[in-house]
Amino acid sequence: METLKNQPVLYSVLNTTQCSVKPNHTIFFEFPSNSAYDEFEHLREDIFQKLKKEVNNYSINFKYQIKETQRTILLTDKDKYEKMVKENPLLEKLRNDFRLDF
Repeated sequence: METLKNQPVLYSVLNTTQCSVKPNHTIFFEFPSNSAYDEFEHLREDIFQKLKKEVNNYSINFKYQIKETQRTILLTDKDKYEKMVKENPLLEKLRNDFRLDF
């Protein structure tokens, strides 16, 4: 891990990625996002070859999954207002009665 500190992006990706050993010599990676996987993918082959050589086991398999994350959607003031009007249509009447502008 010490040599990975010289590669900060890869080090960060590996620190946020869950890794587990599965049956049949399989190492399973669960990446938190597509971008984390993409960063890892650039160096994957080199890392895997070094690992296989270091443990002297060339039958190791590697599997991965990208964890689905909830996306944050930013709403404008108008979008927020329209959402509130859907929930409570009287807001539109109130806005019209007081001649409020958006």
